[in-house]
Amino acid sequence: YDGGAVFDFPFTGTQLSKWDWFHPSRDGQARLAEIAYRNVTAAEGARTRP
Repeated sequence: YDGGAVFDFPFTGTQLSKWDWFHPSRDGQARLAEIAYRNVTAAEGARTRP
């Protein structure tokens, strides 16, 4: 779980698809993936530490 980081990400118009103005653009998807990866792997690391 990412702690709500992806949900809380403040999208801008440049991060939305110009096809439907609803789904993320390539840039938006890359930002979401980076945020999710960073937060999920940080949470996993915290769980595996003794």
